[in-house]
Amino acid sequence: MSYRKRASLGFCMAVQLLGCGAKTGLEVPEIDHDASMDVAELRDVPFVRYEACVPGRFPLIQRTAEVTFVVDRSGSMDAPLEATLADAGRSGSRWSMLRDALRASLVGEVESRLSMGALFFPRVPVTESPTQEEYCTVNPNNLSYNIITPRLNNASALLRIFDTTRPRGGTPTNSALLTAGEPLLRLAETDPDRSKARYLILATDGGPNCNPTVPTNQCVCAVEDPTGRDICADNPALARWFCLDRVNVVETVQRFASQGLYTYVIGLDNPSEGPMIATLNAMAVAGQRANPVGEYRYYSVRRSDQLFATFRDISTTLTRCAFVTPSRPSDPDGIRIDVGGLVVPRDRAHINGWDWSDQGYGEITLYGQACTRAYEAPVSGLVGCR
Repeated sequence: MSYRKRASLGFCMAVQLLGCGAKTGLEVPEIDHDASMDVAELRDVPFVRYEACVPGRFPLIQRTAEVTFVVDRSGSMDAPLEATLADAGRSGSRWSMLRDALRASLVGEVESRLSMGALFFPRVPVTESPTQEEYCTVNPNNLSYNIITPRLNNASALLRIFDTTRPRGGTPTNSALLTAGEPLLRLAETDPDRSKARYLILATDGGPNCNPTVPTNQCVCAVEDPTGRDICADNPALARWFCLDRVNVVETVQRFASQGLYTYVIGLDNPSEGPMIATLNAMAVAGQRANPVGEYRYYSVRRSDQLFATFRDISTTLTRCAFVTPSRPSDPDGIRIDVGGLVVPRDRAHINGWDWSDQGYGEITLYGQACTRAYEAPVSGLVGCR
């Protein structure tokens, strides 16, 4: 049966039939029927933004994920946490802590379920005495040291770059996000499969810089001198490169989110760096994958065990707990979610329950015990349309 004919038999097509949208689905009589044919046909529809509402109970489809890690390789990553750039080279660096946490949380079962790639920034310098432009360059000359194409069972390739390169240079975060994100948006345009989702996970130790176009009178210096002086104010040549590039980075992450590419922000931060913390918070909110608990909106990491737990929780959510519904009501409360026959409450705090993680795509994410139960129990949604 064709998609158009099915629509005439009960689909509420919000685009084609103005004024026909789902109200609160739980106010209408429950319709229990075998929706296997509905689901099969809906899967074949080449939609990206799904607008149909079909009354009934449907199994939710688990969404697979493709993640690109955007990894800060600036010089300050060579310093320990809660230390200054002057401490670079000491044991227990942010760089080694990030590597160890990724190894512990991603190798094995996770990498067999999560398609992973990475972009490291800035690029590995190719000269003995690199210029400032080279320190701030993302576009790589040697792909094997800078970019990894996403695929399953890819953790070893990602970890190899940690072992074969060292942190150097500035923090061209905006250029890195653009380099990593734009190809993913183009892929989404040619691959409208709603069961596949793509994300960025930015792991950085502080403020984006490397944008010489930031007006001098708006400069907030992203580099802290051990003596406490303002390096940017004292050296205009450095200010061109080390002013916080907050506006551009937030705009980029926000634009990506508006097109369905969301960004998790992990900050290996120092509590004394107020402007950088404010920037990381703004990025996390704009990326629409903010931390639901704690003091900060981004995932603040100051110990190795926190970093491991953060990667574990994010990877679990992406590989096991994100689902798409074949029937998406226009009313966000017009669906009831069951896991193993038990009703799960909607939880906007993302602690224990379900919530829309992308209502436009019909994506629902489970949290807490609801997520754990979904490991072995079927997930379904009851939708009512009128």
